Amino acid sequence: MKKKLLFTGLLSLILSWNAFSVSYQLDSIIAKDPSNANISKRFAEYDAYGNMIYNYAYVWDGSKWTNNAKWEYTYNTDGNITFTDMYNWSSTMWKGVSKFTYSYSSPKCQVQVLSYSWNSSSNSWESFYKVDRTYTNFDSVSTEIKYQMNNSSVWEEDSKTEYSYNNLKQNTGEVSYEWDGSNWVETSKIDYTYDSYGNQTSYSNSNWDDINNKWVPSYKYEYTFDINRNITSEINSNWDDVSSAWVYDTKEEWSFDSNNNVTLDIYYNWDDVSNVWVTHSKSQKTYDTKGNLTLCDGFLWDSDLNKWINNSKVESTYDVNGNNLTIIEYTYSYSTNSLIRYSKVESSYDNNKMTISTKYSWDSSSNTWIGSSKQDLTYDSNGNLSKAKVSTWNSYSWSEYYTGYYYYKAVTYLQLSVNEIPNVSETVVYPNPSKSSFSIKTDENATVSIYTSLGQLLKVFKVNTKEELTISDLPKGIYLIKIQNKESTITKRQIVE
Repeated sequence: MKKKLLFTGLLSLILSWNAFSVSYQLDSIIAKDPSNANISKRFAEYDAYGNMIYNYAYVWDGSKWTNNAKWEYTYNTDGNITFTDMYNWSSTMWKGVSKFTYSYSSPKCQVQVLSYSWNSSSNSWESFYKVDRTYTNFDSVSTEIKYQMNNSSVWEEDSKTEYSYNNLKQNTGEVSYEWDGSNWVETSKIDYTYDSYGNQTSYSNSNWDDINNKWVPSYKYEYTFDINRNITSEINSNWDDVSSAWVYDTKEEWSFDSNNNVTLDIYYNWDDVSNVWVTHSKSQKTYDTKGNLTLCDGFLWDSDLNKWINNSKVESTYDVNGNNLTIIEYTYSYSTNSLIRYSKVESSYDNNKMTISTKYSWDSSSNTWIGSSKQDLTYDSNGNLSKAKVSTWNSYSWSEYYTGYYYYKAVTYLQLSVNEIPNVSETVVYPNPSKSSFSIKTDENATVSIYTSLGQLLKVFKVNTKEELTISDLPKGIYLIKIQNKESTITKRQIVE
């Protein structure tokens, strides 16, 4: 079963947003064992903008590919995801795992999220959870309400959060509520403060006391910064109900070099008996002239010996291009009271692309590095990863565990970028969604081309400045509308219901 799931997280998007430019899109990944027998496969489909719309997982049963899992996605005309679901294959049919739908009031404002659970008895989706949001006039969340579906298939309020902002649009507070069946009841709140440079200087949490009808402080964090806006300290305090005062708990302090790299990080605990900060641990970091981290030493404070104990270390080296060549980790041995080697990673590169990555563990009995795992990576002539061989050490030599083969296809993406559009407001497509027709209004004559979401050309129209186009023969779905005149080309998404 382990090998069947090896490639669950491997499929990734390779996107290009240049108008009608050719790029290479990851199409599928096939995993094979050392005998070159199939193990698992991932396959993806994309729309004309490079958005993934289907993602399938298969396993090899010895003679053919069989279903394992699938994911589906849809997007609105702004490119925001509106739907996603996941299914697992169960012998003869797909069974749902998760499903979400998303609604927007504008490209930046997601106003609703619906979550569904799978009913195994009816083999269908059922509404389970809902989130509704409202926004400020500067597109920040002002209210968020969460609902749960009850046994009578009615949405019931669950919790609510209200957000506040200052005149610089910084979040200054959040108040949380729970629904008691008839009213919203305060439960907790968070307050934020900022300095004149916009740095957050405090974060404090309070809980609602429904007996005395007041807010009771709980804990807080206070921050300081240097002139470069690097955080230099964080102090955590807890509220003491007995003394009605803040009591220190922990503190962390940072130091930086002239390049704003952290060079020292010290952690303290508060001693409430002697009322002083007591050092607990620290890390010291060193960098090369290019800003690459070359050394990180960790220390623990030994109060009995009254000194720092070097309990961890990480050493790193790099090539002239800044690629990480080696990482060696050390850990503390209580038997020898000293640092000992623990693990190592060595990497090689060709044209700044990693070709080999090898992991080792330290064998204290033989005093040598013992191989753990290795990746050998190769690339095609376009620079895309084409093969990844994973090997493990079998006491004497490297043994291939599995190999992943990556396949690509040359694709032409339609583009949404406004770089092509001299004046978007001059061209309007409405209504959206539409049914049997939609209208186009432009400042001059144009050619209108209608594509499927996968880029297949369906229709071409010559339009004047304003014209209604009939699309009654098109099935429901999302289409790409390319509008081209002498000076510009724009592409819009059109939903047909």
